[in-house]
Amino acid sequence: MHEPASPSGVQPSSAHTLGVVGGGQLGRMLAAAAAPLGVDVVVVDPTPGCPASRLANQIEGGFDDETAVDELARRADAVTVEIELADPDVLAAASDAHDTPVHPDPATLRTIRDKLVQTRAFDDAGVPLPAYRAVDTPAALADAAETFDGVMCKARTGGYDGRGNLPVGPDDDVGDAFSAIDGPAMVEAFVNFERELAVMGCRGDGECDIFPVTETIHREEILRESVSPPRAGEAVCERAHEVAHDVLD
Repeated sequence: MHEPASPSGVQPSSAHTLGVVGGGQLGRMLAAAAAPLGVDVVVVDPTPGCPASRLANQIEGGFDDETAVDELARRADAVTVEIELADPDVLAAASDAHDTPVHPDPATLRTIRDKLVQTRAFDDAGVPLPAYRAVDTPAALADAAETFDGVMCKARTGGYDGRGNLPVGPDDDVGDAFSAIDGPAMVEAFVNFERELAVMGCRGDGECDIFPVTETIHREEILRESVSPPRAGEAVCERAHEVAHDVLD
């Protein structure tokens, strides 16, 4: 375990401890923001000396390690996640064992960790989406690529930072593409767009707050640059906020 640093000379209060599954860049930024509030942070991460460990205590263990997550819940007043690879069942068990609240709720994590389940939930909520479908075989992928004149094939679970995403055209070798995904997959039709926008929002205790819209620039399916304020009109940004509210509701 790594001793926590004390940014800007602030001494965190031991009365409040936040547990985080994941200790990457987001975990480190979360720990930096928590310190001035007097909140200690403990993270679970499999990488020795993970980025967050410079500002937080680290429990070395996998994101689905029952022993590590149980210890996290025992030591924390509340638990959250900074990576969707956290196991919702492990989190729920640890939460029940130590009466430690987990936010977002493990039920929410069960929805978002499977891209097809997540997409269907958005569809049911009336959120605008491109055409999509599950693909369970190379033949199904080939049919979708021909029907939509090219698709983005996505691993349903485990993908992040561009991993698990693969553009597939109607003339591409779907066998190689399906093997590269290596598991349950879904596809989305391509959408012509001027720019991509991202919106962060949070909900709790009857309140809902949406942060300013940001423009995101991706290359090779990986976020390379964020632009704020975005190069988009006020009406577009307002519509983005409306969609974010629909998702949170």
